[in-house]
Amino acid sequence: MYQSKKLLLVILLAAAAVIIWLAAVTTGSRNADRQNELMDQAQAYLDDLVYVRAVPLLEEASAIDAERTGEAKRLLADCYEVLGEGKSYLAMLLAMLEEDTADAALYQETADYYFLNGKYQDGLDTLKAGISRLDSQELTDYYESVRYAFTKSYAKYEDIRSLSGGYAAVQLEGKWGYLDAAGDLVIPCVYDQAMDFEDGSAAVIENGQVIVIDTDGFRTALCKENADGIAPFGSGITSLRINGKWHLANAEMTIGATEYDFIGTLSDGGRAVCRNGKWVIQNISSEDQTGEFDGFALDERGCAYRNGRAFAKIGELYYLIDASGNKISETGYENAYPFLESDGLAAVCKDGKWGFIDKTGQEILPFEWDNACSFSEEVAAVEKDGLWGYISLRGEEAIPLQYIGAKPFSEGAAAVQTEGGWSLIRFRANS
Repeated sequence: MYQSKKLLLVILLAAAAVIIWLAAVTTGSRNADRQNELMDQAQAYLDDLVYVRAVPLLEEASAIDAERTGEAKRLLADCYEVLGEGKSYLAMLLAMLEEDTADAALYQETADYYFLNGKYQDGLDTLKAGISRLDSQELTDYYESVRYAFTKSYAKYEDIRSLSGGYAAVQLEGKWGYLDAAGDLVIPCVYDQAMDFEDGSAAVIENGQVIVIDTDGFRTALCKENADGIAPFGSGITSLRINGKWHLANAEMTIGATEYDFIGTLSDGGRAVCRNGKWVIQNISSEDQTGEFDGFALDERGCAYRNGRAFAKIGELYYLIDASGNKISETGYENAYPFLESDGLAAVCKDGKWGFIDKTGQEILPFEWDNACSFSEEVAAVEKDGLWGYISLRGEEAIPLQYIGAKPFSEGAAAVQTEGGWSLIRFRANS
């Protein structure tokens, strides 16, 4: 009796499964028939360019899970684009990107929509997602071709320092003030000298006095000594020149007693200093970390040391050294520009031409430039035949050589010089 009931249960379950399967097949067939009907109707409207009538039909067709769903979504996206319904067009593109059938062309189309509407970072992020997912050389090449699009500030200045702490010191009619990251002059050009901001403080000279100002231009400290030289802040420490010698000072203008011939700006825990004609790298506690050298390569801010590396001068050549002063390689260079980023490349000069090396001393890009700065934000300023521009990490021209001067990118912007003076450019993704 028990076996009979068990057999009956199995038969009933099998019958139920068959019924469910038949229902699913029937439903699927009905869905496919309905989708085909909708697609045919929509196509008739599309043939007549009557897009507004095709849209509701395609919306219904794209919501049906059947063989032509992808086709319906594609046609619907095209209709939205033609009708200027940007939000719906983008939403459909993003929905199609979630499908397994998403290809490189769809990623590029989505990125182009973002670019067209000024959302450059969203466009670049879309391309990067496609590259990661598809490993597409086509997308990689397109990404490299568009990532360096830039905008230019048309205000002209006699000089512009690199952005630091959201502000750039600028010179106009012999006086210095500050631009913000958008390129607007926010602190008037009234200072005799002006250094970079760090953590909301900058050292300036006004009417012969060294003062510290905040980002609103208000004084926060005054130097009581007769100082005539200043340097940028680094980890809260600046330096002042008093009676021809340099002294360390903090943001409150408390001045150290030790005298130096020169003091560089602290970066990554190290700074270059010169005493009695010899140079060493010191740490933040003013302790010597290296032996003595004949000099160090310095950048615009006076920094020599980054990422555990510096270029030390021995005789007439510069050598890449580590934090303890040991040579990384035995190759000497006629000139060098310090590393600007931990994973960047440094510019070095050999046989009168500039190329690029990594932190191990390996030569990465060939020596073919008349002048160069190290890489920052994945580009480097280079000069050839009197004109400056920017190259990518692949050595390709990112921004054409068209300027008579150029400085490294910092915080999304760089200073470039034309016949009319200096102005800022920035990648549109950072605009």
